[in-house]
Amino acid sequence: MRTLVANLFYAHNAAARGVIAIVDVGSMRLAVDTAIPCGLIINELVTNALKHAFHGCNSGCVRVGMQRIDANQLELRVQDDGIGFPATLDPRQVTTLGLDLVYTFAEQLDAEVGLIRDGGTIFCLKFAASG
Repeated sequence: MRTLVANLFYAHNAAARGVIAIVDVGSMRLAVDTAIPCGLIINELVTNALKHAFHGCNSGCVRVGMQRIDANQLELRVQDDGIGFPATLDPRQVTTLGLDLVYTFAEQLDAEVGLIRDGGTIFCLKFAASG
């Protein structure tokens, strides 16, 4: 996850724009059938943040975190402190391929997806831990 986020930041020239990344995933290991959808979700959400969240801003932060909530459940968060996801948009009704993919991969994980629009945007996915 750290390498994925670093590569996305490099590709989007984020450091030159004053945007930093914080990745807090510890040393968690995931089964392949969990890791792949998580990586694709992170790719889409971080890319969206880097493309849309920091227009007109000279700095910002994107956080990616994963933690074990309990023995049976994980939580993945992708958060930015940018301009925020528009309040008038329902993310499930947006007809962009990226967000459609996020929800498709979330379904593969049988994840509950939450969106918080306070001080930026937070996508929070909760799903069963495998292994």
